Amino acid sequence: MTTTTASLGTKEAALVRSLGLPELTLAGLGIILGAGVYALIGAAANEAGPHIWASFLLAALVTALTGLSYAELAAAYPHAGAGFEYARRAFGIHVAFVIGWLTVSAEIVAGAAVALGFGGYLEALTSVDKAAGAWIVLIGGIGVAATGALGSVRVAGLLTVIEAGGLLLVSAIGFSDFDAGHLRETMEPLPVLQGAALIFFAYIGFEDLATLSEEARDPERNVPRAILISVAMATALYVMVAVAAVGAVGAEALGSSSAPLALVAESALGEKTADTLSVIALCATANTALLLLIAAGRHLYGMASAGALPAALGAVSGRGRVPLRGLVLAGLTAATVTLLGSIGTLADVTNFGLYVVFCAVNGAVIWRRRRGEATAGFRVPGTVRLPRLGAVPVLPIVGIAVNLLFLGALEPRAIVSGLGLLLLGAAVAAVFRSRLSRATSGEGGP
Repeated sequence: MTTTTASLGTKEAALVRSLGLPELTLAGLGIILGAGVYALIGAAANEAGPHIWASFLLAALVTALTGLSYAELAAAYPHAGAGFEYARRAFGIHVAFVIGWLTVSAEIVAGAAVALGFGGYLEALTSVDKAAGAWIVLIGGIGVAATGALGSVRVAGLLTVIEAGGLLLVSAIGFSDFDAGHLRETMEPLPVLQGAALIFFAYIGFEDLATLSEEARDPERNVPRAILISVAMATALYVMVAVAAVGAVGAEALGSSSAPLALVAESALGEKTADTLSVIALCATANTALLLLIAAGRHLYGMASAGALPAALGAVSGRGRVPLRGLVLAGLTAATVTLLGSIGTLADVTNFGLYVVFCAVNGAVIWRRRRGEATAGFRVPGTVRLPRLGAVPVLPIVGIAVNLLFLGALEPRAIVSGLGLLLLGAAVAAVFRSRLSRATSGEGGP
């Protein structure tokens, strides 16, 4: 195996542009769907009652605010570093390092949480220890991702089809035993809003598509399209499942079940269908773990390419032109993290980190407007001109406000843990201040 050290602008170091719109869209849909909806729909039903479908629509609108910002920045800067790269241009290398730190940490921690979910399903089906199952899916994910972007995304695409098929199956079962009376309660805004705040977590993952922009064909057009299409497709599936599930068993029964979608299937077809849904959930968790490892490896590659991390992590290897060292580091770190915390704790830390990153990404779009930079491929709509401020994009400002609102709504332990992770990243940036100061600052920056 040959390895080439990466540096910006060198042809030898470049990742291979092999991903078209279908592969990008399937990857985005796969990581958004994940396994969250299989459990979240019950908890959200407790909040929103029979109008959980409206909560899914509201959460989709909130997701779209930041999704539009990612779409514009991915088109303007098709770089594997994604959030790190956007923050580097807008706020400088030191702030960018902290944003990159939070992004990679969130992806690794989320990968660990999803792997534990995989281990739980595998243990229920085969009696294999939960921790061992988590390691199996992470090591397997490293192996698949090491084959190259095109091959690994195609595997993810197949798993996505199975994953989406499971949701379509639940919808078909629910509509076959549908009682419209379950949805006739009066809609109240506050419960719908509370349900949306919870359901927002089921949409997280769209941002990782930006890490594939350096391996996308025509990234200025295909990456923004893939982000928006995958969010739209996930929303359609979520709303359909929500209506079918509530119509089949009612919001109260859905909210009291530990396996709400399995309950829908069991109500119509019996207990054996739970095993089928467990197998589909295995595919969902494996798919999400794979795509999170791919994204984390690309982020490490992007940061190393900019000089913010050791050059060894900016190397590509083999025929697939894979940032193998970053991939292995992310996978093994995620495997270690599975030994340190529960799924709930890990998810809380993930959410905090991503809310901060989303604020920075929306802020980067505002920075571009203030500089009057030309936009290629996609532009967030809704710019207005204000006295002294000039051209200001409205939607990114709303996106920052919403993400801060959701961040403040997290459990206190999540905020404390997230702040600890953020401060640790700032401390590491301070230790490596000289390295970061020598790093290529690129176009822009303060």
